[in-house]
Amino acid sequence: MAAIAAAVVAAGCFASGSSGSLSAHHDDPFLTCVRQRESGGNYRIDSASGLYHGAYQFLQATWDATASHIGAFDLVGVDPHTASPTLQDDMAWALYQWQGKQPWAGDDC
Repeated sequence: MAAIAAAVVAAGCFASGSSGSLSAHHDDPFLTCVRQRESGGNYRIDSASGLYHGAYQFLQATWDATASHIGAFDLVGVDPHTASPTLQDDMAWALYQWQGKQPWAGDDC
C-alpha cells in the first residue's frame, strides 16, 4: 500500500498519504455525511450483496474509473475496503471533485 500511496501523492492528487494520518478531506461536510449514511463510518465494510465496498460504498468499477481518471493506476483493481481510510477518503474526494454528488445522489447529503 505504501507504493500505491506514494504514486497517488506523486501524481499530485492528494495532500496526504497512507501513513496513518487522516486525509486532508476527512472532515469535509459532504464526505462526512456520505460516509455516515453509506457505512456508518466503517472503512472495512462490504454491502450484503458484495457489490459495494468501504466507507463510501464504492462499486469496484467506480473505484477503478476514479483511479484511472486521476492517474493512480496502481489503485485499479484494489478492493476499496482494503485500502486505508486515508486513501478511501482521498478517492471519495477525487470522485466528488470529478462527478459531484451524483454517485451518492440517494444519500441526501
